Parts: sequence; C-alpha cells; structure tokens
Amino acid sequence: MYDIAVVGLGIAGASTLWRGAERGLRMVGFDLGTPPHALGSSHGRTRIVRRSAYEGQSYVEPARRSLRLWHELDAGAAQRVWFHTGLLLLGERDSPLLTSALDQAKEFDIAMDVVDLAESYPWLRNGTAGVLERNAGLVSPENAITAMLDRARALGAAVETECEITDIEPVDGSVRLRARDGVHHARKVVVATGAQETGVPLQLDQLVVPWFWGAQPLSFPPFIHELPDGRRFGGMPNLDADTPAKVMPMRPYPGETALADGVRDAEWYVRTHRSDLDPKAESAFQCLAPTTADGHFHLRPGERDVVHLAGLNGHGFKFGPVLGEAAVRMALEESVSWP
Repeated sequence: MYDIAVVGLGIAGASTLWRGAERGLRMVGFDLGTPPHALGSSHGRTRIVRRSAYEGQSYVEPARRSLRLWHELDAGAAQRVWFHTGLLLLGERDSPLLTSALDQAKEFDIAMDVVDLAESYPWLRNGTAGVLERNAGLVSPENAITAMLDRARALGAAVETECEITDIEPVDGSVRLRARDGVHHARKVVVATGAQETGVPLQLDQLVVPWFWGAQPLSFPPFIHELPDGRRFGGMPNLDADTPAKVMPMRPYPGETALADGVRDAEWYVRTHRSDLDPKAESAFQCLAPTTADGHFHLRPGERDVVHLAGLNGHGFKFGPVLGEAAVRMALEESVSWP
C-alpha cells in the first residue's frame, strides 16, 4: 500500500509527489495525460519566480522557501529549470505594486533596486518608475514538472500516466482509488486535478497568453507593469531564438471573444510600451485558471484521508514546491502553516 497517492500531476501534484518522495514516503501519482502537457494550466514555457509577493505579506515567507526549492530542483535536473534574470516592476512611484514591493524589501530583506529606466531599459516606452528584484527569475514549467517527476521516480515513486481515476473512496484505514486498469490503495490521497476538480467550489477564469517576436533570447527581464488605471500587464523573455517572448494582460477575459480581446489588449500594450517587439502577436492561447472566491489557494482536508489542493488563481505556479510540502504535511496530519 502506498503512503500517499497524488491525483493530477500538474505543478501542484508533481510538487507533492516530489516532496513526499524526498521524505522517504511510498508515493504514487496519476495523471489523465503524460505530463508535462497542455491539458491544464501548468504549461506556457516560462513562469516568474520571485521573493516579493503582491498577494500579501503572508506570502513572502512561502515565496522565499519556494525559491530555495526551485534552486534545489534545478541543481539536479537533466534540463535547465531556473533562469536568474531578476524581475522588473513598473508603475507610478506611488502605485500599489511598487510601494508594496519596496515595503516588503525593507521588512523582509529582499534585494531590490530602484532603476533608471531610460538608461537600463531603452526599449521601454512610456515608463514612469521601476524597481528590479535582483534575485528573482524564471522557471520553465515543462522542464520543472519533468524534473520533479524524474526526481520522484529516482526516489522510488510510481508515476501512472494516461490513467484516469474514476472514483476515490475512503475505506477503513485507507483510500481506494478506482482506475480503468484496476484498483489502487493508499493511506492518504492528495487531489490536485486543477480545472477538473469537482470537490472544491472553483471559478474557471480564462487567461490569454500572446507571444511576440523581436527580442533576443533573455534580452530583458520578466516584468509586471501596473498602469495608472490599475490594469496590469506582465511579460517574460524568450529563452531561445526559436521561441517568441510572452506579453499578457494580467486579468481574466469572459465569453467567446476572450482570446481576441486579450490579444487586442496585449498588442496595444506592446505598441505603446515596447520598441523591441513586433506589435503583432505571433500566436496566442487560452489558459484556464481555477480560482477561489477569496483569492487564496485551497489547501484543505476533504473527506476522510483526502486532501484537496486547488485554486492556484493564475499566480500559484511559483509556490508549487512549498505547496507540495504543505500538502504532504496535511496528508500526514502534521501542522501546516499557510496563508
């Protein structure tokens, strides 16, 4: 019998499998597809990882711990996971984004510099003020999930791909998981199925991710820009010459026109704020972001011996490793401190 079974191997599930295996637990993970894949929201070539947390000060310590675990994962990975680029935060000097970042830098000793935008980033148009979080960077989500699963396997975990779990039933002292290929048993289960989650009240927001040609690989740091009207745009450089850069509105779009509306707004931003990118999007895709009503991640026990990890709200990827640790601790009924 397994100690913990993990259902869903996106960033939340893969992290849980890895961190449980690191503790010497007998782990098994199940996924509908063969991860990494684009079936959920754990893909997209690049994700920002940072110490500052505009989600609130209670997220700063989890961000610090997660950054350390990203470095640990990268050190043992076959393909590069972590890219040290810094993170550029842009906005009016008194904008909530910049004031919150600078306040956190002072309180939590986060390395952050006020920068001369015209000198350091001449490609930026209509910039007002900016700070650079020096120790932030990027992770490759596809390489990250691959590295997590590889490490878990090396530590003895089983990974079952193309495997749909059709029923999860707590029984005396364990949990029975039914799959098309048979029945599996574990003492505890962590359900991390993202948009497929049915046991947690979630809203599925549509995020739009456009791509733009023009920049050299890693020629600018990832950025978050808060405009005077409160809208936020974010972007990340291309990691190689064969892929474009990402610039996206940091908000969901409803309805059937979501993709066209998101691309329109991203093209407007590139046209008015960037001189180094072609203002016509090369391509774009939609990504479902499971969100909770209160904006916080859903990490809670459900029915007996089952833990639900869901609702990463479109910004939880960077917290993946520490969320995995917390899910393992909760499954083992250990104390868990989480915002």
